[in-house]
Amino acid sequence: GESWHMEMVKAADLYLSNDVFSGKYEGLKNCYYFPFDVSDKNFNRIEGNVEKIFDVTFFGSWINQGDRQEWLKEINKIYPVTVFTWNPKEWPEEFEDVRMAAYGEDFAFRVAQSKICLGFSVNPHTWGYWSNRVGKILTSGGFLLYQYAPGMELFLRDGASYFSSPQEAIDKIRYFIGNHIERQEIADRGYEIGRTRFTSENRIRDLMILADRFIKKGNSVWSI
Repeated sequence: GESWHMEMVKAADLYLSNDVFSGKYEGLKNCYYFPFDVSDKNFNRIEGNVEKIFDVTFFGSWINQGDRQEWLKEINKIYPVTVFTWNPKEWPEEFEDVRMAAYGEDFAFRVAQSKICLGFSVNPHTWGYWSNRVGKILTSGGFLLYQYAPGMELFLRDGASYFSSPQEAIDKIRYFIGNHIERQEIADRGYEIGRTRFTSENRIRDLMILADRFIKKGNSVWSI
């Protein structure tokens, strides 16, 4: 039989997600691109002089999807990555600084302590699809260095820096660790984008517009 997920999608009047261009939903007419990578606006960036004690951090899981495991290993050989994760026992021993996941204000504080916040998605080649930690890092004022996924230039614009290979990530880490002013300029742009586009409150406003138009669309069919 089909998975519970696909059964749910087919039963929905309208399925909203950021993975609708993954190829899983071909033939369905009820799928619509709508990302939910957001953060509660009450968790803001930490103001004041916070010491940057981490060169490179990663807030995520050790899962065998996308390029993250292979590429993180390569990056970690040159620049040790401090990890905040819900499954610390599953990380290889070569990652020497693996800690429990951070949430809420603690997450914002850890972001403030990081020079570079590294990011990966489950499927980096799907248009418009990336981890919800993107919004959380931007709204917390962090400098985001992320594996590029198509569509990011339209949403994140120049509020983040991107890489498409482990070597490019290593090169950019080397560059931005030594260039505090430029790193902060990008982080400030990302913060502005984050607070206007990636808070739950602002995304719900978008959702209410969408819901209103969907109700009033008549017999028109929306499809991916």
